[in-house]
Amino acid sequence: MHDDNTGWFYVGNGRLRYKSLVGWTDRYQDIDGPGQTCDHRPAGSPDAGGPVITATRRPPAPGDRWLLSRLASAATHRVLAGLFRLAAGPRP
Repeated sequence: MHDDNTGWFYVGNGRLRYKSLVGWTDRYQDIDGPGQTCDHRPAGSPDAGGPVITATRRPPAPGDRWLLSRLASAATHRVLAGLFRLAAGPRP
């Protein structure tokens, strides 16, 4: 099953667990510490039936907005150019 929600998710007991595109991994991280691999599953682990409470996501960077505006501008330009070509009729 393919899931687009990837990243670090809170699983309880002050720990985060990483979810990849394939599914849950064995990578855990304390909220205040570095990531690590762990063989045991905490009680709040999604594999043990516990809910994922909150996701940690990075806020959008200023460059993200610039890139999206450039892509939207380029798409708009292509659509308008195509409309003008249609309005001009077939080429002789």
